[in-house]
Amino acid sequence: MQTGPLTLQDYDAAILYLAECVVVHGERFAPFLDKVLAGRDKLANRQDPVARARAILDEAKRRQAP
Repeated sequence: MQTGPLTLQDYDAAILYLAECVVVHGERFAPFLDKVLAGRDKLANRQDPVARARAILDEAKRRQAP
């Protein structure tokens, strides 16, 4: 069993599985698929934490400059 944060590959595997569930078992599994798709999209669009921190520091420096 893997520990640690989920990767895009983890999400993609879950999405394929849930897509099959929706096709085979019907619409009742669609909310699970939607939730996993949203999680993958959020992870894919997440900004690198170091780049985000640098942007915060740069903005603070710019505000303090005369």
